[in-house]
Amino acid sequence: IRPVLTIEETRQIFEEQLLQYEREPQLGRYMIIEKTTDTFVGIFMLRKPSGLNGIEIGYSFRKKDWGRGYATEIVKKGIEFIFDFTTFNTVYAFTDLRNMNSKKVLTKCGFIYQRDFSEDGKKSNLFSLIK
Repeated sequence: IRPVLTIEETRQIFEEQLLQYEREPQLGRYMIIEKTTDTFVGIFMLRKPSGLNGIEIGYSFRKKDWGRGYATEIVKKGIEFIFDFTTFNTVYAFTDLRNMNSKKVLTKCGFIYQRDFSEDGKKSNLFSLIK
């Protein structure tokens, strides 16, 4: 998803994440485990997006686990969690312009395309879903 980080950059992100968990325990990154094999397949994320009032939802899976329905399942459950257990009414998701599979997952789960944008030289799409 992003370039490889140095140990120091990784440590800084990890420490910031621990502080974030203390402030808002519902937000953060979660491991995704396949139920029947108890195997790690990916990561799920909830965080406050910069400059937007709502929650950003994100996910990343091992390449060998793409196309198995995990993304749709985790996005649907993430939306359910946000609307049932937080006070946020808007969920955002960002995708790479070329990531057609993620765009399909998001629209299947009810997200609406909002606009293209650039961040750190990378072009992305913004999607949103309102409760």
